[in-house]
Parts: sequence; C-alpha cells; structure tokens
Amino acid sequence: MNVAAMGSRRALRMACSLTAAAAALLILTSGASAFNFTTIDVPGAIETSARAINAKGQIVGRFTDASKVVHGFLLDGGVFTTIDAPGATQTRARGINRQGQIVGFYQDASKHTHGFLLDQGVFTTIDAPGSTNTRPHMITGAGKIVGLYVDGANVQHGFLLVAGVFTTIDFPGATSTGAQARRKSRIIGNYEDTSNVQRGFLMDKKGNFSTIVYPGATFTELHSMNGHLQIVGSYRVSKGPLHGFTLDQPSATFATVDFPGAATTEINGVSAKGVIVGEYTDSSGQLHGFIATP
Repeated sequence: MNVAAMGSRRALRMACSLTAAAAALLILTSGASAFNFTTIDVPGAIETSARAINAKGQIVGRFTDASKVVHGFLLDGGVFTTIDAPGATQTRARGINRQGQIVGFYQDASKHTHGFLLDQGVFTTIDAPGSTNTRPHMITGAGKIVGLYVDGANVQHGFLLVAGVFTTIDFPGATSTGAQARRKSRIIGNYEDTSNVQRGFLMDKKGNFSTIVYPGATFTELHSMNGHLQIVGSYRVSKGPLHGFTLDQPSATFATVDFPGAATTEINGVSAKGVIVGEYTDSSGQLHGFIATP
C-alpha cells in the first residue's frame, strides 16, 4: 500500500503549535569525549557511509559501487546486504528501528525521489501529499517516521508520519526545515534562516522550538537522537572542515568527536548505548563509514 495514498485521504496537518518560545537558543558548553573507532567499507565500494544503528547493533547506510551507482546496505553480524528499491536508479537507507524496519529514499528513472519503508523484505513507497521529493530519515520502534519533503513551490518542510497521516513541521521564520529523529515525543532537525545559515532545532512535547548551535560554529547539522535524548551531528567553523559532535542532555554538554586522522567527520546515528556511526574522509578524499564505541 502506498503510504501517500493513506495520508492524502485526510487533511495534511500543518505545523505544530508555534509559541513565544520558538526562537529560544539553548545555552551549551563543550567538553571532551573518547571512542574506539572501526572503519566500515562495503566490499568493492568506492564510497561508504553509515547512517543509523539500532539497539541490536544493526547498521544501515549507503555505498557507491565501481559504476558509481548508489545503493543502500544493511550490516548485520558482520554481513552486508545490499538494499535496492524496485525500479530504482539509486537507493539510500537512512534509518532502522529495533524491529529491523528500514526507511530511506530512492530515485526513479524520471529522477523523482520517493521515500520507502522496508519491512520483512517488502517495500512500501512513502510520498508526502503534493510533494516532489520525499525523504524519510528515521523510524521509531512504534513505526512513527520523520523526514523531509519538498512541495510544489520547491520549499522544503519536515514531516512526522503516524498511521498514514502526515504532519508538517516548519521552524518559525525558516526558509527550509527538515526533521531527523523523534524520541519521547521530541523531534530534532535542521533549518535554514533568511541568511541561509543552517542550524539545528529541538521541538519539545508541546510543539515549542529551540535552536541548537555548536558553540562558535557557523554551520550546525543534527542527525540523530537516542532514547536518552543524546544528540549527534556535525558542525563547521567558518570555511573549515566538518567535525562530528555529541550533545548530552540534560547536562547540555557538547563534545567534538573526529575519526582519528580524518580530514572530515560526520556523525549520523547513535544507539541507546551511545554507540555512534557515521562517515569520514581520509587524507586522499576517500569516503568511509565508521562505528565508534564509547
């Protein structure tokens, strides 16, 4: 069943309540962090990126083969399985829950981007009503999905999909918004302001928004959050390289986490145990995935 068809039978719920707290900026400090890192490379791939990890240690992501075709992958117990949506020219796996359900997105022959849910070997297409581009990023254990979509006016919005009903998420005053993860009725994501500066956000249970910016950064991107509300993402200062970071709550402490010797690092996923996955570029510009345990 096409999830978009389910959602289109009901009105698209527009952005969650916007309150006076919408523009509140979290005050955060930075600290140090230590992990044990292991590189993840899909055999034969020219690029690998690890995007998410669940409580069982299953990892999903994407890789580029020697023909420069992008595929999704599942890494389970040391075994790689390729994920390709039917009829797709490119596939990217982005999220996996504890039941092993996988979400992501794919491009068709017409270069349109659609979301998908992969559950026990069965693909279901996910298209937000009226969208030209739908990209699910995460699925909870209860099957709730968050991501982003682009409307007919080429404006990007975040979304929450529950039981076939889409809810649009727009940061107040932003020119674009995307949702990345949902835990304990809280949603994190990213937005761009009118100056085209990207920042992260946290939306609380009541729909109030707070901005999250790595201290001193000119670019902040949130990627995931676990059940302990630990957030991971990436940041850049001026035109410098990308660094990974963790944000522990409620202490509101940032820590930079970079793959040793890497030119750039992005942290994309975090498990309930604080194990992180992501990607890094080496000194020759090659992209690799990684897993890191605290």
